[in-house]
Amino acid sequence: MDSERFHYLFVNAGCLAELALRDVAAELDLAAPAHDDAATQPTMTDEELAASFDNLDFDALGDLGALDAPGDGEAGEPGADQDTPVPGIVPALDPDADKLNFDQYLGRAYGQLPAQHPRVETALAKADANKLDSLLANVPQDLTPITGPLDSSALEAWLNRYRADDEAVTALVVYARQLDQ
Repeated sequence: MDSERFHYLFVNAGCLAELALRDVAAELDLAAPAHDDAATQPTMTDEELAASFDNLDFDALGDLGALDAPGDGEAGEPGADQDTPVPGIVPALDPDADKLNFDQYLGRAYGQLPAQHPRVETALAKADANKLDSLLANVPQDLTPITGPLDSSALEAWLNRYRADDEAVTALVVYARQLDQ
């Protein structure tokens, strides 16, 4: 498979995985029980809570501070110089957006292709060309090829098949995402 086709496959598979994950998160959020303020009140006093930490050995956590969120920590500490997020292969989603504009989403995703070139080329080098060809041959042929740019309706068609657990689509997305490991 040529580099350009793989780049689109890689980005499109990343978009499908991220959008499906967004759906799952939304479903879990809807399924979460409403919080009762009385039920969420602490059962310990502040002194009891503070005393419960007396026997903890925070030194045992070692360098886990490196996992702080971007911008956390003070100068010289892990995470302190991470004011900007690390760019991903797909654009960040607005978790508060009710309806995602697929055209804008795809525009941002494809706009990141040049910056992601080394990452995608590394994944391409790991890919088994025969396996990719086989996986691509098994996906529904009525869909716009995932190895090229998709418009919003094509992305939605792919996403619907992925959401429906289409085995061929799922296998292709999973394999493409595994190449980013």
